Amino acid sequence: MLMVVMLWLILAQQVQAQDNQSKQIDQIKVAYMANFIRFTQWDKDANVKDNQAQPWIITIVGDSAFVKDVSVAFPNGKFLDRPIVLVDLPALRDEDNPIDEQTQKKLLASHVIYLRNSNLRDHRDILSLSSSPDFLYLSDMPGMAKAGGMIELCTLKTRVTFKVNAKAIRNAKIRVSSKVLRLGIPVTSNP
Repeated sequence: MLMVVMLWLILAQQVQAQDNQSKQIDQIKVAYMANFIRFTQWDKDANVKDNQAQPWIITIVGDSAFVKDVSVAFPNGKFLDRPIVLVDLPALRDEDNPIDEQTQKKLLASHVIYLRNSNLRDHRDILSLSSSPDFLYLSDMPGMAKAGGMIELCTLKTRVTFKVNAKAIRNAKIRVSSKVLRLGIPVTSNP
């Protein structure tokens, strides 16, 4: 019996350690996202007279828990003196139906779309919104950058890093600082 209790305690500690490591990785990804926002300019903001009154619209697709992590990272609800609006989209669409008009409008109004699931259909749906999008598209879906996405957050060995598809970024109506592009691992889209 003592052996069973000890085994259970060891397993519980391992699960706790994995949860803590997963939380730390998510916090690092939120920090990356904040820096991507800091070093990106959006054409849709260029004609706005009072940018500080305009919110950053960040849409998280496929992970409601991550929305909470993002909100905790910005406790006053602002970043760079602008309010933050977090949009939580657990799913883009029903199984066999296309994305509805309201969801499309939410996505197109976004400054950042972060795909947190590994649903290839959702990835394709986001790419199909515009051939020249005015949002920054992030994901931690493996292979996302090669499949036409902009920035793919990934874990290599023990560190979080990111892959950059410069062509996808150049085709967008945003300007990401060359500093960011140089720090990322460059990838090219699959034909």
